[in-house]
Amino acid sequence: MIKKILKFISDIFLVFVIISAVIFTALTLTSKKDGIPSLFGYSPFSILTGSMEPTLNPGDIALCKKIDDNTELKENDIITFKSTIKGKKVFITHRINTIAKQEDGTVLITTKGDNNDVSDSTPLKREDVVAKYDNKKIILLGYFITFISNKYVFFFLIIIPLAILFIMELVDLIKQLVQNAEDRIREEEEQEKEKKKQNKKNKK
Repeated sequence: MIKKILKFISDIFLVFVIISAVIFTALTLTSKKDGIPSLFGYSPFSILTGSMEPTLNPGDIALCKKIDDNTELKENDIITFKSTIKGKKVFITHRINTIAKQEDGTVLITTKGDNNDVSDSTPLKREDVVAKYDNKKIILLGYFITFISNKYVFFFLIIIPLAILFIMELVDLIKQLVQNAEDRIREEEEQEKEKKKQNKKNKK
């Protein structure tokens, strides 16, 4: 009974590890070109702060659609845009407050978090906007994605367990192959003994 429970737990853990590895790998590979992750047609962005509460809460994954030149942006849309904080490039998801076209044709977009008292200090250009929120989110998953995105966590939580499970499965496979070979040898020996007995009877 205990062995069955342990086997069930190990199977569940294996599925969890494989799914995590697939998701992380897919997000990493799809973000290499432009830094924007993509999965099943959506760009998932982790919400790290409470600036968009109650629409988007910390730990949520905002499912957005990448924009192109034909994508219409309007006031009140929730968008994800590129920004730089302390020298590090980040993605921020806020709501469009105003859209103003300048005399030279440049479009400036001001944004604001729903839970913030003031608008964001720096207006955006159209090219700063990378995606538009599609009114779909996955609660709490952002914590997990952020957690496994750390290379050390990914190595110890995903790579090492996968390697251990692979070795265990390989050992089981080798044991099974050896057992099958031994069974065949015993079967052949039994058949040989049976033939010898039959030959002795025939001689008599």
